[in-house]
Amino acid sequence: MGSLAAGGAAAMGTGAFTSAEANRTVNAAVVADESAYLGLMDSDSGLSNDEYAKGSGSGKLQLAFDGNDQIEDPEGFVGGAGSGLGADSTYYFDGVFGVASKSEEQINIDIDWSDLDNPDNFYFYTSYTKPSNYEFTAPEDHTNRVGNGIVAGSYTGVGVAIKTPDSLSAEWETGTITVHAESREELSIGEQ
Repeated sequence: MGSLAAGGAAAMGTGAFTSAEANRTVNAAVVADESAYLGLMDSDSGLSNDEYAKGSGSGKLQLAFDGNDQIEDPEGFVGGAGSGLGADSTYYFDGVFGVASKSEEQINIDIDWSDLDNPDNFYFYTSYTKPSNYEFTAPEDHTNRVGNGIVAGSYTGVGVAIKTPDSLSAEWETGTITVHAESREELSIGEQ
């Protein structure tokens, strides 16, 4: 009789099912970049050039190198403060914005700038990936790791290098960058 009961259970199935439906409550808060689990910060005492990063009305970080109204006209400046980038030049802006881990995860952070109009003229870096001697070549995929193992509650400052062409127009560069973050727990040992 025992073997008949076991055979009957096997014939009826293993408890798996093909489909199911269950309704559950979901609560999700959409917050400004500086308050998100992946925090994008436009100001902090440790960022040296945060006047070029600002939160927009939508709460999304924006970078602006086009005559920033946060830069005061210092006395003694000939002609006042600058209003943009000069032609045929290379600029380094260290510490423009911060990327923070505001979750419980240790994360790796990559910046992808392939959606800019002129991605070969840009390079995003941290203090340990900053190019030297005003020479840089953008990676072919226009992506750079700016945070390797950022622990919960900390951040890394991100700088921007820009090479300008021989002549510029006011709208020379527009586009978007993408910040990728991935938990180190999700990566295999070779990817860390």
